[in-house]
Amino acid sequence: MKAHGFRPEIEGLRAIAVLFVFFNHLQVPFFQGGFIGVDIFFVISGFLITMIIKKEIDSKTFTVANFYKKRITRIAPAYFTVLFFTSLITLFILTPFELISYFKSALASIFFIANFYFWKTAGGYFSDNSQELFLLHFWSLSVEEQFYLIWPLFLLLLFKSFRNIKVITAILVLITIFGAYFSEFVSLRYSTIAYFFPVTRAFELLLGAILVFIPRINLYKYVSDLLYFISFSILIYCTIYFNEKTVFPGYAALAPCLATATIIYLNSKDSIFFKFLCIRPMSFFGKISYPLYLWHWPIIVVFNILLIKINIPIGVFIFTSAVLLSYLTYIYVEKPAQNYFKNVNKIQTFSYGYVFPTVFFSILTLVIIKFSGIPQRFNDQVNQASYALTTYPSKIRSQCHSSKNGFDPVNCVLGDTKAESSFIIVGDSIANHFTPMIDIFAKDAGVKGHDYTKDRTAFLPYTKLYNENGIEDKDFIKRNNEIISIIQSGKDRNFILSGGY
Repeated sequence: MKAHGFRPEIEGLRAIAVLFVFFNHLQVPFFQGGFIGVDIFFVISGFLITMIIKKEIDSKTFTVANFYKKRITRIAPAYFTVLFFTSLITLFILTPFELISYFKSALASIFFIANFYFWKTAGGYFSDNSQELFLLHFWSLSVEEQFYLIWPLFLLLLFKSFRNIKVITAILVLITIFGAYFSEFVSLRYSTIAYFFPVTRAFELLLGAILVFIPRINLYKYVSDLLYFISFSILIYCTIYFNEKTVFPGYAALAPCLATATIIYLNSKDSIFFKFLCIRPMSFFGKISYPLYLWHWPIIVVFNILLIKINIPIGVFIFTSAVLLSYLTYIYVEKPAQNYFKNVNKIQTFSYGYVFPTVFFSILTLVIIKFSGIPQRFNDQVNQASYALTTYPSKIRSQCHSSKNGFDPVNCVLGDTKAESSFIIVGDSIANHFTPMIDIFAKDAGVKGHDYTKDRTAFLPYTKLYNENGIEDKDFIKRNNEIISIIQSGKDRNFILSGGY
């Protein structure tokens, strides 16, 4: 597909994407599926970046170093600006433990592995815990940069191996189809991993990339208008009806991604839909879409942490503040920085744009950890409460809770360690939650026991367990059979069963 200079309607698509995400995070009615804005961004990014790479490969001017210089020029200025001011705010409102966690997430973000960090620590993108994570939205930027570590080299290899565009296009189509299938497979079984995993998101960027290789067909205006209408309708439908229970990304993500790809492909300047995407408000929000994406979530998190309910007046204030900060970032940070980096060499761009900020935040993170989150900022009562919030039984007794190594009678001991074993507690996270209390009671009573618990896994012998997507949990029967064996061994006379559903 040939590109003809600046594409104003893509600015409009960016506006739609960032506003969908923003309104979703503000919990505006009818935007519960607004998280698809990220998927719109992925398709746009895949198209634009691939178009640039292909043009340079065709003209034999492509170099990997120059590609990453452009990425730093585009991403780094606003990225580190928002990260700096967000970090400054956290010093005033986060408890010591929370501050350490924040700077660990900041470190993961600057190395573009935030998606893996939040996969391991957040408990899912839609979890209650995620509402207080300042940098949660950086996961999508990490996915993009991980994709672009491989994509230019892979594309270069394709062009060197196959000179026929049709062959290259066919290969990309097959990879994309497989990517969508793999995404669905993982989403049905491991929803948290699928949401953050770059491999399950790659097909979205590839859909945009494929557009670069598809010849453009001049369609009748009424056909273009019909396709525009269908595409916009799909985006609106997804935004209204998708929610946190939707199996995502997987096949569900194909709907907004294909709709976005269709809008990009059409490029019909005579259409009313094209003209809508090009009006000034859409162009404005499109231009500031990147800093707006960066700014909006930390502002919302401040209100979440301070327990200020986001009603209509507060929502308007957040929206206005985010737009103002984004505009200032675009005018006084992004544009000057991009102009500067265009006139310096690659080493200077890499050093000033990425290495120096990375070193700064790395040192700052080490200092925060070294000084235990700077507890001097608060009184002892606050610090004690903060410490209590970090003592999760699931972490303290990780060898006994959701362990992949099975029952551990040596390390999973409760009560008086010198007494004979007389009880075992089994069940889910509720059972794990009771273990500190039972440990104290058992010590007072002079008895000894063990614990063997697992998240969302009650003891239901001879029963199969299926997740919400109809996939059987094979480990469930295996674990229950192990508990039955423990019971039959007769070593523990009493069993404490606990679970919550």
